[in-house]
Amino acid sequence: VAAGGASGWAQTFDAARAEPLIEADARWQPLFGSLRFDPSRRALIGDPEGGWNVDRGDDYAFRLDRPMSSAELVIDGWWDGAGSIGVQGSVQSAAPHRLYEATLWRGRLGLIYFEGPEPSDFGYLAESDNEPVDAGHYRVVFRMEREDIAWLLTATLQDAADDYRTVAQVSARDARL
Repeated sequence: VAAGGASGWAQTFDAARAEPLIEADARWQPLFGSLRFDPSRRALIGDPEGGWNVDRGDDYAFRLDRPMSSAELVIDGWWDGAGSIGVQGSVQSAAPHRLYEATLWRGRLGLIYFEGPEPSDFGYLAESDNEPVDAGHYRVVFRMEREDIAWLLTATLQDAADDYRTVAQVSARDARL
């Protein structure tokens, strides 16, 4: 992402202290809960004081940038084997906050359409059929391309401990956003 030139971006944090996502870049807007950089894990986590345990759902944020006809979003993270890691694209910022998400949850990769307003208001567009993966470091690559009036969505799960070998891949086409 950082090598993408003027149209790309990457996030950097002060690795010595906890820091809210919006403190690193004010273009990030909280959607549910809040995200905070945890220096001990060197990763973004849900804020225990304002996150999922308060609103009964996941911690989400979206970056307010100009709309694009295609994007590739990459997240590297530790999956603990119980929760989820994911990346959103094409977010409707006004309530009820509709969005597409590529997520590693329950050991499988999925493409989700979230229709809100409750955290449980979502449905799978596609889910991988791989054996559930174990806890570990993974990369989720989410590609969105505009195709006529619909989005062509592709998600890839890669195992960081195995030279980023592809573990699962799913795709779907949807026109709701």
